[in-house]
Amino acid sequence: MKYYLLFFTAAYAVSTILFAVISTLLNLPGSTGMAPLLAVGFLTSWQFVKREQRIPTPEEKKTLIWGSIASTFVVSFVLVAVVVMATMSIQDVMTVLKGVPAWIWLVAFSFVILIEYFILHMSFGWYAKTCLKSLENKKRLN
Repeated sequence: MKYYLLFFTAAYAVSTILFAVISTLLNLPGSTGMAPLLAVGFLTSWQFVKREQRIPTPEEKKTLIWGSIASTFVVSFVLVAVVVMATMSIQDVMTVLKGVPAWIWLVAFSFVILIEYFILHMSFGWYAKTCLKSLENKKRLN
């Protein structure tokens, strides 16, 4: 699982930066935060099926989902820290953080985790099955 979690982390970091740059350059409204997650979740699932020639077991799927969620938080924290250090002072950051009640942070993080879980569950479940069917059809044609 370590390979796939490292693969996910690297791909997520690169795709998040690319999506942010593209959306900034094109002045796209709204957030594109879930697009990299969906793309990288599908890419990692495809990589797993291609290398292992099977879908993840329930235990592997659980590890992949929760490891990937942890990875998104680490990558996001690092990227936000870099941007904040480049654009804001520590006092400004503390003012913003203190201005939001803890329960709102809890609700926001819970909502993000729920959405990420759904996307990654779909990636390592339904999409992995789709990739395996495609791989089997390709083998059958050859």
